[in-house]
Amino acid sequence: MTTTDLTALLAAVAEEPADSPVRMIAADAAEDAGDAELASCLRWLAKNQRAPSHNGEGWEWGSAYFRDPATYEESLPDSVYDCIPWEEIFCQSSTKGGIFAALYAAWRAARASGWKPE
Repeated sequence: MTTTDLTALLAAVAEEPADSPVRMIAADAAEDAGDAELASCLRWLAKNQRAPSHNGEGWEWGSAYFRDPATYEESLPDSVYDCIPWEEIFCQSSTKGGIFAALYAAWRAARASGWKPE
């Protein structure tokens, strides 16, 4: 698996964020490329059926602080949500790729601070 292949798979995840099989294939590719954190994030998204929502202006992630995670597919663990820069939480002008890049960075930051996924 090349970096180009992983990049293409991540683009596919962003394009179809609710497609769990694509997320699992991308997770395997990330793990093969040595990126265990990205693989963990993608598997968590697939397992918990999480995807960003479109609010009419842009893509966004939500938090259990504000929404019931069992009801809203864009809800992230609070530790991850807290690591997303405020201007990225409600990505009014962002692309789907941008909202996922913000998630991947926040996931890594939350893990670096000691948070462990469920």
